[in-house]
Amino acid sequence: MAVRPPGREARKARTREELLEAAARVFARKGYRAASIDDVAAEAGYTKGAFYSNFESKEDVFSTLVADRSKSWVLAVAQGYTGPGSLDERLREGGDVLTHLLENESDWILLSYELWCQSVRDAKLRKRVAAAYEECRNVIADLIEGMEEEFGKRLPMKSDQIASLTIAMTDGFALQMLTEPKRFPARLLADGLTLFFAGLVSASADPD
Repeated sequence: MAVRPPGREARKARTREELLEAAARVFARKGYRAASIDDVAAEAGYTKGAFYSNFESKEDVFSTLVADRSKSWVLAVAQGYTGPGSLDERLREGGDVLTHLLENESDWILLSYELWCQSVRDAKLRKRVAAAYEECRNVIADLIEGMEEEFGKRLPMKSDQIASLTIAMTDGFALQMLTEPKRFPARLLADGLTLFFAGLVSASADPD
């Protein structure tokens, strides 16, 4: 049977993904300010017109890239925490995943801070960044609520508050790690978050 060529929507989705991957390489290599739309299009092997058929601007592709990568990070770590095993084993597995990401994707961390700096001065971009954070926060909050139900615990803080603190600790640590990697080894964050979660569990109550 002959293989049917991909449809228009499939081709468009593939082009968009290839542009995002190219943007990640270009931004990591040049930084947000120095990179141009021409650079991204050329890196992907497409025309500038192909870029504009998928993204409105350099800001658009950058914020989309950061949002996608942020969610991928959160989902990868969450998968570690929701695997089989005891609570201690899950905390250790989730910490291992987080440590691996911090150690191997430092370029991505730097890009996320470039976007954050841009968004502080740009109300439209700030809304997109806030929406990306909210999506990540919801994933973490759902994970926490699921574990509360599974292990029969009621933590002393609301799930979205715990999620907010988890993101804030991770972001703050990652920034420090970029400037002082010896003082802030990636594993330290995982160990700190494990202690944070263990403290919450120890202070938890039985459900009503």
